[in-house]
Amino acid sequence: MRVGRKELKLGGASRSLLHAERREALLLEELEDDIEFAEDWSCSGPAARKDRGDEENVCH
Repeated sequence: MRVGRKELKLGGASRSLLHAERREALLLEELEDDIEFAEDWSCSGPAARKDRGDEENVCH
């Protein structure tokens, strides 16, 4: 079966987009761990947010 150039280009573009989205998902997964660690670490320090009256972001 013969495939046209347009179809080949579209297939290549869709594959490259899928690979980019997979890479992004993997990076976000790694960053989530770093963000959770940073949140835990920042909460173990002095409670500066309480002094400012920032009730929404106070760590518990």
